[in-house]
Formats: sequence, C-alpha cells, structure tokens
Amino acid sequence: MSSLDSFLFSVTDVKQFQYCARIIYFSYVQPVPRRLTYLMECGKERHLEEEILEPRRLLKKYGLEDGERVFKEYFSSDKLQLKGILDLYLKSSGQFYPVEFKFTGEKAPRSNYLGQMAAYALLLEERYRVFVNKGFFYHIPLKKAISVSITNEDKEKVLKSIESMKNLILTESFPQATKNRGKCIDCEWRNFCGDIPVLKRYDPVIGRFSNGEI
Repeated sequence: MSSLDSFLFSVTDVKQFQYCARIIYFSYVQPVPRRLTYLMECGKERHLEEEILEPRRLLKKYGLEDGERVFKEYFSSDKLQLKGILDLYLKSSGQFYPVEFKFTGEKAPRSNYLGQMAAYALLLEERYRVFVNKGFFYHIPLKKAISVSITNEDKEKVLKSIESMKNLILTESFPQATKNRGKCIDCEWRNFCGDIPVLKRYDPVIGRFSNGEI
C-alpha cells in the first residue's frame, strides 16, 4: 500500500490494535489463516441469541425510562477513516448511547473494549451531530448492562490508534509483543509470533492444564 489516506479501518481493527498491535500486522502486512477458538465460537452464538432477546427487555435495564433501539446500523467516515456495524444504540431524550454485547468471563470491560466504544461514539457524533459521552456493555454471562463513560481522552486514543495502524502497515514494521503475556494464552495468532513461549492455564472443563488450543 503506497498510501492509506482513503483507507477505512474497522472499529474491530481499533479494538484489536489496542489489545495487541501484532494482530494488525498479521491482518494486513503478513496475512495468516485465522483460527477461531472454541470460546470465540461460543461467544458468536450467544451474541446472536442476545440480539433476539434484546427487543423484549425494558430500557430500565439501562437506566432509561423510554427511548428507541436501533440495531445493526452501518457507519463509515472518510474523515475519521473508520467504519463499523454497531450492535445497538439507544436514543433517549436527545441522547445517543452505543451498546455492545460481550461474551466474556471478565466482570469489567477491558481497556480495548472501551476503545471500541469510543470509536462508535465518534461515528455517532459525526453522523448525528451529537455529543456522546456514555455507552453500555451488555455482559452476556452476567445478564447485566454495564454503564461506561466515554471521555475525550478515549476518543483521542482512537484517533492515535488509527494513525499508528497506518504507520505500522506502511512501514511493515513488526511490533513488539504485548507485555501482558496472559493475553497470548488463547490468542488465535499466537503460533505465528515465533517469540512467545507456550503458555498453559488450568482448564476446569477438562480438569488439567491446557496449552490454549481450545
């Protein structure tokens, strides 16, 4: 790629880059076959189930008295160089709230999930000329809506991530591995890194230590 001035990154790219920059390298610079893990397949199925159930829920679950739900709207912005399909957003009293469904064992949203939310906030702001400073993660296992603040710093981090991804792709530079090696255990790209040792964790389902190949 000689220039990326007209390229649109996906919101998922932002989320993945903020999790580990090597994911972008293996997606665009040196593409490799992607292996969906068992947990990812489960998450996808539960995600679809929740989308079917969501219209039946009261908006009070989000702390709102009334409003409108909008599902699966596609956003794109040449200015932001960003695109994505938002799971859901809520409109209430002139305010817009992005909502993402998450199937995870963690009780609190990871920082890269907040990056994903901030990216959708930017897209909502540009399309509807509104200010978005709050969103929700619907935690599927807990069946709970978790409110999160979206700060200007979060939005600025998204813009910086896009510039960093452009630089990574244009220079074809191989990023440093994430310092949090716990992220590597179930990573679908781990086997391509070459400098990450085999990590094991105790899997209560099979009753022994697993090398993450699930």
